[in-house]
Amino acid sequence: MKSEIIKLVFTLGEYYDKRLTPEQLEMYSQDLSVLSPEELREAILKYRADGRNDRFPLPAKLISIIRPVETELDLGNDVASRIIGAVSKFGSYRGAEARAYIGEIGWECVKRFGGWVTICSELTDDTKTSIFAQLRGLAQTVAKKGANGTLEVAPDFKKEIGTEQVRALIAGFSSKGSD
Repeated sequence: MKSEIIKLVFTLGEYYDKRLTPEQLEMYSQDLSVLSPEELREAILKYRADGRNDRFPLPAKLISIIRPVETELDLGNDVASRIIGAVSKFGSYRGAEARAYIGEIGWECVKRFGGWVTICSELTDDTKTSIFAQLRGLAQTVAKKGANGTLEVAPDFKKEIGTEQVRALIAGFSSKGSD
């Protein structure tokens, strides 16, 4: 498998008139090892077919062709659409089924929005667009806070460091260096 990947990368280098050192080929093969040779071949064909690609690609570009990275916006849209869809699919009395369908990020959004019954009662044709946008943004925030381990931490104002505090810090640095 590794030798096939190296051969594909080497051939792609020739296509773009780019000579790679053995060390570069090794690094490319390491980075591209997440793809099978067939997937890499497909990525190369798609990359070459795109008229905007006139340079030899980095591994991450080829990988993203086969395995696109989910953006925060993608996640937010997915969560919001699952919540909105679950309202008509499950109704206000089947919250446990809705939770399983929506997922934990979505359910945290539902809780923060007032609960499942509230979402179900407030969602109308007139409010659907604005509720979707609110849920999308909330899902992005909840996902970030969850990843940072700060989901249960209430937001607070950032404390700015004043000039006197900076001087005291600097003085502390210089006195420690002279010990």
